[in-house]
Amino acid sequence: MKDNEIRLVHREETFNDLAVRELARGRSACICRLQFGACKKAECKACEISRNYSTCYKNLNEYDRERLVTYVSDCYVEDSLTPERWMSYRSLKVHLLKWIVLIFLCLAFIFVPLVMLAPGNMPGDMPKSTIEVSDNTHKRIVITKKLVDKNIKDINGDGSVNCQDYAIIFKLIWDDVFPNYKSDCIIIRNRSVFMHHLFNGVYDRSDLVFVEPWASDPYNYLMCDNWSYKWNPRYNIYDETEMWLEKVQYE
Repeated sequence: MKDNEIRLVHREETFNDLAVRELARGRSACICRLQFGACKKAECKACEISRNYSTCYKNLNEYDRERLVTYVSDCYVEDSLTPERWMSYRSLKVHLLKWIVLIFLCLAFIFVPLVMLAPGNMPGDMPKSTIEVSDNTHKRIVITKKLVDKNIKDINGDGSVNCQDYAIIFKLIWDDVFPNYKSDCIIIRNRSVFMHHLFNGVYDRSDLVFVEPWASDPYNYLMCDNWSYKWNPRYNIYDETEMWLEKVQYE
């Protein structure tokens, strides 16, 4: 082929290709509805869309399942840019109220110290996160995290103890200790310029709490507190829980 020639390769998209893409769009929408409050986790069992997705997913071959994971991640990156699309009317009002309060607090932090701060005053410790986790969910996470620290080992036989082992063991212990809440705990992978990391997600009411099972402090387990800017939830990859559990090597 000459240097100035351009070679074009054309491939027709099959119905199966279109079906996998459409399935990914629907799954991404479901994740956004759960994360941003339009739906609740408890509604999934009675949801026809959720049932249809499960049926379709089971009928996919391994190749299409791998493609589906990539497509869901791509769709989620785009869908999550506009969280207000996936909020209920009530959640949207709360969302707007939070922004108003945040703006007010920012203005207060700028102007109030100029008027009220006395010489010699020391600033107090600021909380690391404003995320609210219910007491019951918090207790379950802390209990599981402490058991993970006591039982951590190379669970997948790759020769090292890393984030894979922590996330997998967290899920196994959670399922064993809290069998009634198995579906509330999942394994999530994040791949971006800054990290390629495995961690856990725990559903708390209608919210998904992102948990770092490798955290040094069992009470300070939130991903945002352990990774700061390096972790961006837009690059989370879902629907891989079963795949990672299959890597467990039992003695």
